[in-house]
Amino acid sequence: MGQLRQLVPAGTEPAWKRPYPWEDNPFRISLEGGYSLVLGSDSDVLEGGGAFGFSVSYEFYRWDAFFLAGDFSFLRSMHSGKGTLTGVTQNVNPTMIGLRGGYRTGRHEISLTLQTGALIMDASGVRPGGRSNTIWGLQYSASYAFGITSLLSVGPELRFTNGIDAGQYSTWFDMLAKVSFHF
Repeated sequence: MGQLRQLVPAGTEPAWKRPYPWEDNPFRISLEGGYSLVLGSDSDVLEGGGAFGFSVSYEFYRWDAFFLAGDFSFLRSMHSGKGTLTGVTQNVNPTMIGLRGGYRTGRHEISLTLQTGALIMDASGVRPGGRSNTIWGLQYSASYAFGITSLLSVGPELRFTNGIDAGQYSTWFDMLAKVSFHF
């Protein structure tokens, strides 16, 4: 036992607890994947479906453990029709730009994002129906990240996307897993 104490000096923190200098890496590229639910009036005709995409951000402001970043994201979700849209596949592609702000301590990060942009929709399937147009939308998200190394972090993200099409609101709720690369 005495030899072990000599090898590990008192006060040494385990490697998995040590913070990584994320502040040295302001660029972030994230790959996202998960499930997208349809809420509101569209839930009568569309099922939830798979979603995948990416985001790119740059941290331009830091104050102590707080940060602010510009953020661009693209997500593609695929929804099967039901009811009057049976046989139709509705794809929703939010292409958004906005701000991401949050708090980082050690290996942990919590952030909120507010974005606006285009919801590009296209429909395909065995029968006509669905929407193939572009509408304006807003997107809100909350995410958590755990830093594995100074270049890699992982964590979940919850995202709401609202779109307005001819006076009707469409809402999607995305539950995503995110892998981020920091440069």
